[in-house]
Amino acid sequence: MAGKIEQPKAPFPLEDLRSESDPDWRRLVQPKPKRRERRFREPSWLAELASKDLTEVADELEERLQAWLKERPSEARFRTAAIILNRLALGPHAVELGGPKVGRLLGYFVGKVVSAIVYAEPGLQPWKTAQSFCVSSLNRYRPVRGAELVDQGFFKQISSVSVHSISQEASLYLVTWHPMVGWLPNFDGEFLELTDANVGTGVSFDLETYAFDNYASSLLLVRRDPTVVEYRVSWKALFSDSAKALLEQTFGAIAHLDGDPIMTWAMFPLQAGLDQTKIYLVVHQCLTHGHWYGVRDSGGVTYYFLLTIDPQGHLRGQVVHHSVWATDAGLRAKLDAAAAGSYASFTSSLQQKLNSDVPGQIKEFYYLPGNQPVPATTGAKIGKTYSDTTIVVLPV
Repeated sequence: MAGKIEQPKAPFPLEDLRSESDPDWRRLVQPKPKRRERRFREPSWLAELASKDLTEVADELEERLQAWLKERPSEARFRTAAIILNRLALGPHAVELGGPKVGRLLGYFVGKVVSAIVYAEPGLQPWKTAQSFCVSSLNRYRPVRGAELVDQGFFKQISSVSVHSISQEASLYLVTWHPMVGWLPNFDGEFLELTDANVGTGVSFDLETYAFDNYASSLLLVRRDPTVVEYRVSWKALFSDSAKALLEQTFGAIAHLDGDPIMTWAMFPLQAGLDQTKIYLVVHQCLTHGHWYGVRDSGGVTYYFLLTIDPQGHLRGQVVHHSVWATDAGLRAKLDAAAAGSYASFTSSLQQKLNSDVPGQIKEFYYLPGNQPVPATTGAKIGKTYSDTTIVVLPV
């Protein structure tokens, strides 16, 4: 193809590259990294191909790169592939090839491997290199815990974000810790939802506009396929009334229910007794207990529910764990015994609600924070994880 082809927008940040205009495509290895900087690992066969003319090895490079990504999909390999492909797309050989070879490589990478990419800019320490996070078509979520942000120097230090929906829609949730829902700053608290609902584009957000700059203590990148039929169920609307009645029945003789139950989630929790690879629906209830001599003790109980799909394709739910706390040791023991004996009644009640509100066969479900009855549009929205959780169901 004659003439200069239009330079594609790089879907992945290029901070790992020496120069976007480097005339030699073989110079893929970045300089020796500084302390605490991560170096990407090239595939071993890349050096061999780099010694040849790109115009002669484009097909072989395409085949090898596809096989390499399929062999062991991981974010490290996605990142390396992005560096290689961006180099090819932006280098002078893209013109020599006429675009189609590089286009196929880029098309494979962004269409089948990576669904969305987030580019986070540092706030309080602007000399730091921006960080990138991607979610693949193999996963629904890309969670970034507070510990990972601390390790990268980005804990409560993100000032702007770019969200790129490459092959599917993407939403980024920047979450800041709230003591109401636990002491671990991961995916619990106030959140800022940033969505790019226009596949193939990208949108940037200045977090100061939403009073969320240098505030996020964990991140959650979620992909959504707009071509798939789905319907949404509010966890609060589904089970709050039933849960309150059961809590009164279970603890009414021991303590007083202080307010309504909090209907939320525990996403990839690190607490003892829970699986950190799973997501749980949560019912938390604050309690008080008054003595005849006027002193009041405080307490609380938390139930963890796990949803699964049975072999027949129906949604099942059950209580799998609980925790209690109280200012008085005797009250705590009573609460713990009552909670342990109530699993069957809570599980039965939840299953009845699921049977009536989520009928039929389903193939998948996932969760979103807050009450989200309809898919998000491009833009930003502030919410709270402890206000509700949305169950997104994909029917067969």
